[in-house]
Amino acid sequence: ARTDAALLEEVTNVLTWDAQVPAEHLGVAVAGGCVLLEGWVEWDYQREAAERAVRPLIGVRGIENRITVRPKWITAELQPAVVAALRHHRELHTRHVAVETRNGIVRLRGSVPSLAERSAIETTVWNVPGVIEVVDELAIDR
Repeated sequence: ARTDAALLEEVTNVLTWDAQVPAEHLGVAVAGGCVLLEGWVEWDYQREAAERAVRPLIGVRGIENRITVRPKWITAELQPAVVAALRHHRELHTRHVAVETRNGIVRLRGSVPSLAERSAIETTVWNVPGVIEVVDELAIDR
């Protein structure tokens, strides 16, 4: 078993060393082997990278990821950008997908043919600059 202090030091080091993680915007706490990640990043992949970096460490019993996405800019033109990104990926079945945007939050409604398709659509939306949250209400149509 590792002490929380030792685990906190290792988590802090790992986040600092990971090139995908802007550690200067993050805070970390450890209690009973449970790691709390807080702060903000500009992209969702950075939020996920922080959690991925910490997960395999010895002594980690759980992770609570409270890191928020706060992009450099939020544009009023987010909906056309999201729709264009989805259309750009012609292999995605987005004909029955409705996109709503408000203040950087994208809501996806409708149906898709598979879970893989749903995941690919969500990833595509997260990669659009200005997206701070994706609310996925897509159903899988079988």
